[in-house]
Amino acid sequence: MDVPVSEINKNMTEETTGRVASTYASSRLKLGMFTVGLLTVSSAAALWFGAGSHITRLISSLGLPDIMVFPAVALIYLLVMAPCDVFGGMLLPRKFRKKPHTTLLKYLKGGIIHACLITAAWVSIHLAGEAAGLLGIAIVGFTLCLVALATQDHLARLIGSQKEIKNFNIDLKSTTEQVSWIQAGDTAFSGSTVGIPGAEKILIPTSWINELGTEGIEALLRRRQSIIKKGWRNRGVMVSLVWIISSLILSAIMVGVPDGSTTSTLNLIFCSTILHFIGLLVLPTPTRNMTYTIDQDMKMTLENSAIFESWINNFSRLTDGEESRSPWIERIFHPLPSVSNRLSGKTPPFAAWNATRMMLFFSIFSGGLLSRAVHCNVGRPDLWIIAPTD
Repeated sequence: MDVPVSEINKNMTEETTGRVASTYASSRLKLGMFTVGLLTVSSAAALWFGAGSHITRLISSLGLPDIMVFPAVALIYLLVMAPCDVFGGMLLPRKFRKKPHTTLLKYLKGGIIHACLITAAWVSIHLAGEAAGLLGIAIVGFTLCLVALATQDHLARLIGSQKEIKNFNIDLKSTTEQVSWIQAGDTAFSGSTVGIPGAEKILIPTSWINELGTEGIEALLRRRQSIIKKGWRNRGVMVSLVWIISSLILSAIMVGVPDGSTTSTLNLIFCSTILHFIGLLVLPTPTRNMTYTIDQDMKMTLENSAIFESWINNFSRLTDGEESRSPWIERIFHPLPSVSNRLSGKTPPFAAWNATRMMLFFSIFSGGLLSRAVHCNVGRPDLWIIAPTD
């Protein structure tokens, strides 16, 4: 029997007076730091000790074609991630008397499909390097990211447990032509804006109606429509794409991928992972800045101003947010600001909507290993493709 959202999250309301929510959030942060650190350090060690060439020789000694190094590395990745995923998706929630974020079968399905996606991307990048060198790698990487952008909602449903609810009835004043109503097993699934520019679709989780109410859902929809209309979503996509493609090209140059060897392509994967880790340190700042910008815009809208504070609190609770955080912890690790900072009325400089987590999504298709290792989604297949967003 499913546990209601309000019951799942009732302990999290202790954030303003107690310990449960912050302890759960800080535990997830430590898990994410460990998992991201493990993959980044392992990638650096693989480069330093020449693991790519060792894996290639092992595959050759087994009488297999060199191309089989990519599914072999994907299998190693699955095995390395498994303990972190089981802890983050099942054991840690139980420790805090929360419903597990996934089941073993759903996790295995999501993990296998995710591994198939990264393997297909690696093979495509490798073949492009063989055929057309650095230019081929850049073109294929960019094309894969565009295809992923156009199919993000379908990929999310393929890997996670989300379902699109057709003919969902809710009385809203705003137009819902762009809206797709999604039922998700993980209550932190926030939906998002997906699709290529000009053909966007707004995903709204149906379970959030219980927490936000019709008025809150209306505010969420208007907010996301504004993000599209004012070009903020396009800016975030552009910033994340620039980071990903630049990382891909720089990695290729650094490891000499145009030589066409599988060893060099494996080294590209390891090098890209390190550059994506740097992105995790740099991009949260413009991402947070855009949340502040949109919050200011929301407060100036008459229909939203009266519910702004309660809406921010409810939204943060649903996405495992926190009332307050250490400034340095937030600056380094959190693209979504804490409640207290969102209510402070900051006016930030350059901003890019959802750039951090779009970068992680694109990394699946450009040689990265960190897309499902961060604190908000480790062990949570529903959030691997569409992580919690503003």
